Amino acid sequence: MKKILKLALIGTLLLGLIAIPVQSISAQSQSGHSQEIMLEQTKKIADSYIKFQNDHYVIKEKKELLAKVGQAQMKAVEEQVNFTNQQMASMDLSNATVNGNTVHVNVEFTTTSNGIQPLAKKEGKDDIKFHWTYAEVWISKSTSEKIVKVGAGALGTALGGIGGKLANAIAGSIVGGSISEFFAGSVAKAIYFKISLLPPFLTWDIREQ
Repeated sequence: MKKILKLALIGTLLLGLIAIPVQSISAQSQSGHSQEIMLEQTKKIADSYIKFQNDHYVIKEKKELLAKVGQAQMKAVEEQVNFTNQQMASMDLSNATVNGNTVHVNVEFTTTSNGIQPLAKKEGKDDIKFHWTYAEVWISKSTSEKIVKVGAGALGTALGGIGGKLANAIAGSIVGGSISEFFAGSVAKAIYFKISLLPPFLTWDIREQ
């Protein structure tokens, strides 16, 4: 029964991830246009032009960047920035710290009568740090257990209000994807990993906290 429930949960998460991309592929095929893939060299060049201000990423000196990377790659940069901003739109950034274009959400801190205090880290922490093309994610043991049971909904509170495709991708990786190998049976662990901020949401550098 547990296996059946887990398979059903995986199916639900996958539907949340693929529903819109499939529509996009169809629309692109009909129009003869496909999404431009951003080159690693473009990421390096664009990095100094991407800033975080007023709770979202912006591209500075667009004409200068366009001259360096060309029209097609500029479109890829814009698509990445827009998608990352969409994933962050519902998040609570009240305790976030910004360093250049890196945004540390700091959800492992809570505000008390004595000010901002770190939460207990006995079982690992829940936290997320955004870079404009990928995110670093920390998931505590208890949150991992909840994700295995109920899916992406467990991430809303744990990661500062995160939702949508990114939440589904993180939960899907834990339940039945690249991160599931870190769970022996039903024993959850506190984990850390990196995830790209465009479908198919690749994960790497996966390890225990």
